Amino acid sequence: MSAILAQHATAPPAAVEIDGQVSGQDSLLPPAALELLADLHRLVEPRRQALLAARVDRQAYFDGGGLPDFREDTRAIREADWTVAPIAWRSPGRSTRRWSSMR
Repeated sequence: MSAILAQHATAPPAAVEIDGQVSGQDSLLPPAALELLADLHRLVEPRRQALLAARVDRQAYFDGGGLPDFREDTRAIREADWTVAPIAWRSPGRSTRRWSSMR
């Protein structure tokens, strides 16, 4: 998946523009708040666009008959010799009944 994201890297946007004006907007979004929003947008927009493009590519893969699979970097974990601890059905302080009576 990271290879797909690398293909879609984009440059950060140069500027953020406000297209409309609403009554009371200046008190709700003072210049410092707008600057913060613009900085956040510049920070996350390239990654957001890359993720959206990768999502389109991944959907095309599935639409073409591809199937989901495990990530290759988790193979060692999946193939290791490990087990899950048994369920403690009768541990102290726990009831063995797993349902409640509805009357």
